[in-house]
Amino acid sequence: TTVMRMRADLEPWTDPRVRNALKMCQDREKMMELSYYGQGDLALDAHIAPIHPAYCEKPIPKYDPEGARALLAEAGYPDGLKVTLATKNDLEEPELAQALKELAAPGGFDITLDITDPSGYWDRWTEVDLGMTSWTHRSLDTMVLPLGYFGDADGKPVEWNETRWVDQEFQDLVREAERTLDVEARRAIMCKVEDIMMERGP
Repeated sequence: TTVMRMRADLEPWTDPRVRNALKMCQDREKMMELSYYGQGDLALDAHIAPIHPAYCEKPIPKYDPEGARALLAEAGYPDGLKVTLATKNDLEEPELAQALKELAAPGGFDITLDITDPSGYWDRWTEVDLGMTSWTHRSLDTMVLPLGYFGDADGKPVEWNETRWVDQEFQDLVREAERTLDVEARRAIMCKVEDIMMERGP
């Protein structure tokens, strides 16, 4: 999957309202058509896929540029924001980045694209404040989350936590899900995990 992610430790992305505003600027169906010719699964704002056994199905968020503008104004950016989106000229990513740039403009985001060759992105993938990172699939819904979204025992982001987002409630639920063998019981936990990522995740 390709994950659009924001560093939650850097302005303006420290504010979940700003993060959520950019999420609302995704017309997911249009982006899928432009990049994958419609061949794929539309994503929630949670790093869990429909193919995962305990995936919790929810409505795909709608494109809402007016709502995004309102959230930006509420967060203190009534005139919108200028940001830079980093990605690589690999597979579908330039098309996704260009689509987001155009779709986010009515929502108040003026996006400059920083597209490099793959090595130019992977050399700094954990450092860019707004980026598109490709993640390979893991077979269980709980496997990628500790790698990409956890803190260590001291609360510091783990090595692959490119967003620097650390949320104790989220971590506790993921750990509970890891211990839960029954798929339906785990799905109930993953519903909460997905909600947290969608409401305040990176």
